[in-house]
Amino acid sequence: MNKTLQLLAAVSMIALTSSAFAQDNKTTYKEKDNGGYKVESKSDITTHAGTDKKGTHKVDVDISDDGDVSKTVENKSKTDPKGLMNGRGVVKSTEAEHNADGTAKIKATTEKYNHAGTNVKTEQETEVKYDANGNKKVIVETTKKVDPKGLMNSSETTTRTVNGKVVKD
Repeated sequence: MNKTLQLLAAVSMIALTSSAFAQDNKTTYKEKDNGGYKVESKSDITTHAGTDKKGTHKVDVDISDDGDVSKTVENKSKTDPKGLMNGRGVVKSTEAEHNADGTAKIKATTEKYNHAGTNVKTEQETEVKYDANGNKKVIVETTKKVDPKGLMNSSETTTRTVNGKVVKD
């Protein structure tokens, strides 16, 4: 019974470690004089099947003397299975500015592409502000652009909401 348990444990370890053939990860962290910081992580993995997976994650935070916080986040990932012309990727970025008075501006962008050549880009801009009576107003504008492979065949849609309700300009 003991040898069966040892064999099962050995097979489990091989199965768990065989999915990653080569792996390289690196993370850096730097503090700033203004109380902010910068972080960058990179990952590069090649599986036994020959699939390359690469990714980066960056965060940059600044704090002003007034207490306003500015933050930028960017994530990139790419998966490229063994073979030609079959890679796909995603790039996500967010820029945010939060002010001490409670107002904020946030811009988030996502870009995706696939092996068929279709690019999809989504941009979302959010603004938070207050009127003279202290009532909060949240305005969100989302634009989505789909661009399949080829010429003159892209489409774009834009939606605008104020406090969660869709509005037309």
